[in-house]
Amino acid sequence: MNAKKDFTKRFLYNDEKKAESLLNEAEQAKENLNLFISNAERVMRTEFSKAERKLLKEDGYNFIKERIKEISPFKNSNEDFNLEAMGMQEVRDIYTSYKLKSSHWNKFNFELNTKDQFILSEKEKEAIKERASVYTSNIKQNEAFDMASRLIEVINPAIEKGYFEERTLSHFREMTDILDVENGKVIPNTTRILRLIK
Repeated sequence: MNAKKDFTKRFLYNDEKKAESLLNEAEQAKENLNLFISNAERVMRTEFSKAERKLLKEDGYNFIKERIKEISPFKNSNEDFNLEAMGMQEVRDIYTSYKLKSSHWNKFNFELNTKDQFILSEKEKEAIKERASVYTSNIKQNEAFDMASRLIEVINPAIEKGYFEERTLSHFREMTDILDVENGKVIPNTTRILRLIK
């Protein structure tokens, strides 16, 4: 049997600090995206539809370039000349903004609300939290996690019944790399389990 086929990743824990950091990054990216679109509308003297807003999010640089070509009064002249003629030199700032910030907002699946503003949906928040989940990555880690779980099923009830003194609990950490002690209970040592390689 192929060991690769038998491997199924197992959830170990959710990295709450990483989740919080990703959510903060998403909120900032959303604000930058909405500001980018607002500035693009102001500079180009237009209001974009929902479909156009989605295109701006995904490929704003090329979308704006094409729009400038469409509205340029001097079709045979270059973009810079037309921007000057239309008084839209600030479009260059819009290009720069897109180049600097789009990689951040394109990491997330924002949705448009009824006010045509991009928002961070509950579904996307959950997806972001999932990105912060930590899983096993090989069979050896699965075996260690399973062994730790079985030991915990036996040890923690014994601790609760007073068969182990609290001062002796640190011995579990010292005896094996797969157990740790937290708040008077034995838990899997996920840090060490994740270090195990095939």
